[in-house]
Amino acid sequence: MQNTKIAILSTWNESCGIASHTKVLKHFFESENVQVDVIPIPRRIFRIQDPSKPQVKRAEDYINGVVAKVKGYDRIIIQFEPGIYGVNVIEILSRVRRIISAANDIVLVFHAIPFLSKISLIRFLMSLAQLNIRKSIGVFKGMLSTFLWERFYRFLDIKARKKSIAIVTHAMRDKEDLQILFKNVRVYDVPLVYLYEHERKGLASKATDSALPNMLPNMLEGGKRYIGVFGYIAPYKGFEVAFDVIKCLPKNYELLVSGSVHEGLLVTNGGIDKTVKQLIQDVDRRNSALSKKYWKEKLTVLKRLATNTRGKNEEQDATKVTGLIGELPKFSSRIHFMGNVSDDDMLFGMMLCDATLFMYRNVRQTASGPISLAIELNRCVIASRNETFLELARYYPDNISFVDIGNYHEVAAKVLASRAAIVREEIVAGMRWVYFDKKTTAIYPDRVLDVYKKAFSRFCLNYF
Repeated sequence: MQNTKIAILSTWNESCGIASHTKVLKHFFESENVQVDVIPIPRRIFRIQDPSKPQVKRAEDYINGVVAKVKGYDRIIIQFEPGIYGVNVIEILSRVRRIISAANDIVLVFHAIPFLSKISLIRFLMSLAQLNIRKSIGVFKGMLSTFLWERFYRFLDIKARKKSIAIVTHAMRDKEDLQILFKNVRVYDVPLVYLYEHERKGLASKATDSALPNMLPNMLEGGKRYIGVFGYIAPYKGFEVAFDVIKCLPKNYELLVSGSVHEGLLVTNGGIDKTVKQLIQDVDRRNSALSKKYWKEKLTVLKRLATNTRGKNEEQDATKVTGLIGELPKFSSRIHFMGNVSDDDMLFGMMLCDATLFMYRNVRQTASGPISLAIELNRCVIASRNETFLELARYYPDNISFVDIGNYHEVAAKVLASRAAIVREEIVAGMRWVYFDKKTTAIYPDRVLDVYKKAFSRFCLNYF
C-alpha cells in the first residue's frame, strides 16, 4: 500500500544503539517505498535530573505533542526501551499507555524485558519487622514495579481486542516468555540485522574516508595483528578481560577498544566515568608491573657487570645494558582507545581484527548490536557463554565461538587458532583487512521486513 504512513518513536540523532537500529529500520522500509517518519524521543527531555515543575511540564508537553502526532499515522513502531521515557516506572508506563491509546496499529520493539519479582507481602513485612529500612524500600519498589508492569501487560491485552498490537523481540527466549503473558497481543522475534548484502560487499569502496589509518599510523609495520572490543563502555561488557587476553598473546598482538561512555550515562558536573577510570588504572597497573620487571632485569645485569672479573664477558654485558636502554616496555602501547568512532569506522575496525571479543557478563540483555554486526561481517567472534549470546546462537549456530565468562586463557588460545581460518588478507585504503571462511547463516533485511509485515497484518492484508 503505497500511501501507508509509518512512524517510528525512538531516540534520534543521538549516539545510541536504539537510534542506530531505528536508522537501519527506516532504511529497510524506505527500500520498499514505504513512507517512514521518525518521531524523536529525546533522552534529555525525559530523563531529567531536575524534578522542578518547569522540567516536568516540558516533558509532559512533549508527550502531548507525540500523542497528537501518532494519530496521523496508519502504523506506529515504538522502540521500547523503558529508560527512554522517564526515570521511574510510574511515569514511563503512563506516557507509553497514552501513546498506545492514541495510535492505530502498533508494534512495540522490546529492547529490554523488565524483571518481574514475585509480589510477597510476607517478605515485605519481615523486612519491616527486622527494622531494615533499606531492604524494606527495595522489596517495596520491586513489588510496586511488578504490579505496575503486570497492569501494563493487561492494558496491552485489552487494547489488542480492538486494535492491532504486536511485540517484536530480538531473542527467541524473550518471545517465548512474553507469549505466556498475552492472549491477544501477538509476539514475534527476529535478531538485530543491519546490512544488506550489497552493503557488506561494498564496504571497501567507503574505506577511503576512514579515520583509522591516522589513528593507527603504524598498523602495517612489525607484523602487527589486532583483536578488538566494540560498543559502549559499560561495567558488564568485560573490556578488562581483553587486557588479560593481550597479556597472554605474542607481543605483535594489539587491542582496539572501539567505544565510549553512553550519552545516557553523562551527568551534569560529572567527572570521569567509573568504568573508564578502572580501565585506565588497569592499564597503568600493568605498565608499572612491566616497568618493575624491566628494571629488575637491568639491575641484575648491572650487578653482574660490577662483579665481573672476566674480561671476555665484559663487552657482552656492556652491549646488553646498552641494548636495554630506551626499550622500556609499556603495556599501554598495545592498547588503542579509539573512542566513539563513526558507524563505518567501527565496521572497518572489525575488518582489521583476527578476532572480535564479546566478554559480557550474564546480565540478560535482549541483544547486542556490535556482535550482530560482527556476525554479519563474517568475523571471528569469540563470546562469553552468557544467556544473551547463547540465545543469539539459536539464529547463528555456527558463527560464535564460546568461552566461559572471564576465561582469558581460553580466549587467547582461540585467538591464535583463528589464524588458521583466515583465507586472505588485503590492503584497503592503508588498512590490512582479514577475511575468513564463509560461515554466516545470513539473516537478511527481507526477513526483518517479513516479521514487521506479520506484526502489522492482523486487520489488513495490504501491509505497506
